[in-house]
Amino acid sequence: MFRSLCILMATGLIVSSTAHAYVRLGERHDRHPLWQGEVTPYLGFVDFGGDTREILGLEGTTGGVFGIEFGFLVTEYLELGFGIADIPTSTLLEQSGPYLFSPSLESIVGADILLTDFNILYNLSRPEKMLVPYLQAGVGRESIFYDGIFDGGFTTYNFGIGIRARLHHRVSLAPSFRHHRTFVNTGNMNLSQIRLGLSILF
Repeated sequence: MFRSLCILMATGLIVSSTAHAYVRLGERHDRHPLWQGEVTPYLGFVDFGGDTREILGLEGTTGGVFGIEFGFLVTEYLELGFGIADIPTSTLLEQSGPYLFSPSLESIVGADILLTDFNILYNLSRPEKMLVPYLQAGVGRESIFYDGIFDGGFTTYNFGIGIRARLHHRVSLAPSFRHHRTFVNTGNMNLSQIRLGLSILF
């Protein structure tokens, strides 16, 4: 799981560097090229809401998160994106498995929630502005691992807001808020993220 995150981050950097070199070689200077891309690594804080803590057997109600998102500008205001994030945490249950699909697991102490999402972002101002607020919504998957062993997952939807504050013509500071909820038949499970990322255009 951690290896896949590292591979994805490295791939993002390689793709962004290659695309940036291609744009420079092609002398592409238009302000809003279609399919202009961005990569946004981020760190953040998570609050587990509803019955999430009880259902998953988590030790605490809060945690940290790190991840990366990829986005592509398909119109001047509309973006399509994909993200992956890991929430490392721990479980209270040490001698028997938690709620999900592996009740025979023993000595469980570590837990990870892996989030994957496909999203649509709508920019509320033109992308070349110094401050670009946006709205976001999407669907994805919440996968649960105990001590590195996959133990099931849930289909989720999410929504949020954010803003990009330009530091350079290709680099922006990107604070955001994201709320995730499961669809049906999984109890009242939800979590909220407060994140700070660095968005790099390519």
